[in-house]
Amino acid sequence: MGFDQADVIKCVSLCTLFIYLKFFATCTLQGGHRTRAAEDGGIAQRNAEKLKATAGGDFDEEKRWERIVLNDLENVLFGTILMWASLIAMGDKTVTIIFSILFVVFRYAHTICYVYELMPWRSICWVVAVVANIGLAINSVIGAFDSDNPWNV
Repeated sequence: MGFDQADVIKCVSLCTLFIYLKFFATCTLQGGHRTRAAEDGGIAQRNAEKLKATAGGDFDEEKRWERIVLNDLENVLFGTILMWASLIAMGDKTVTIIFSILFVVFRYAHTICYVYELMPWRSICWVVAVVANIGLAINSVIGAFDSDNPWNV
């Protein structure tokens, strides 16, 4: 079963949408788990008080969510760029689709594992997403140098 360029565009577009929604949701959830400025009003204050009441011991929920967002900032942008680079450079279509889906699925899984402190699964999810990015990057280069690539006129 072969894919055509339209299939790749659809897949990468959907993956881009899903990774953006994940990032947006993560940032929104982080906002509810951190100490807010006084001008943010009563809701923010109640969230901060509830967080302090439920965060026992040395577990710092605010710091955990901050690290989740920072990890996304370090990885999601590059992954999205590499998905589109693989598409534009006309890398192998199946490889682009598989690695794009793997990247998105394992970034979701990484965040879930981070929230629930699931080690070593969090690290495994991170590694799979990084391997998908490396695969997309290599696929981009192969596509760019392919003599059958219409860009190489």
